[in-house]
Amino acid sequence: MQACRCCVADAGRAQAIAIVPGISRSGSTITAGLLPGVRRSDVARFSLLIGMPIIAGAGTKQLVDMAQAGLSPGDLQACLVGMLVSALIGCGAIWGLLRCLQRASTLPFIVCRLLFAVMVVLVVAIRWAVACAGGPEHARRPYCRLTVTHDRRSAHGDASAAVQRG
Repeated sequence: MQACRCCVADAGRAQAIAIVPGISRSGSTITAGLLPGVRRSDVARFSLLIGMPIIAGAGTKQLVDMAQAGLSPGDLQACLVGMLVSALIGCGAIWGLLRCLQRASTLPFIVCRLLFAVMVVLVVAIRWAVACAGGPEHARRPYCRLTVTHDRRSAHGDASAAVQRG
C-alpha cells in the first residue's frame, strides 16, 4: 500500500474532524482515502492502523486511572482480561470488515450513516421546536430567546457578533 503525502494529510484532517460527536473516525478517514481513488481495502487498513495509537493510549490511561483510584488486584486482573478479550474480538471484527471491503462496496455503510444523520437532525429540531414553543406544559427556555446582533466592531474593523438574551 502506497499513499501520497496529500492522501495521508487528508486522512489526518478527517481523523481530526471526527472529534465532533456523531462523526465516525474510521468512516471519515476511509471516505477521505476513497475520494482520490485509493482501493477500499488499503484505505480501511490504513484507517485502522492510524487509530491504534490513540485507542491504545486511551485504554492505557483508563487503566492507570482505575489503578490510581484504588482498584483491588482482583479487579485489576478482571480489567486486564476484559481488555484482552476485547482486543481479540476487535481484531476478529476488523478482519471481517477488511474481507467485506475487499468484496463489497461501502455504499450500505454510507446510506446507513446518512439515514442516521437525518434522524438525529430531525430529533434535535423537533425537540428544540417543542422546547421553544411555550405552552402550559413547557416553560420557555432561555436558549430560545437568544438574538445575535452585529453592532460591535473589532480593532480590525470587522463585525463581531454579540449574543444578547431577549
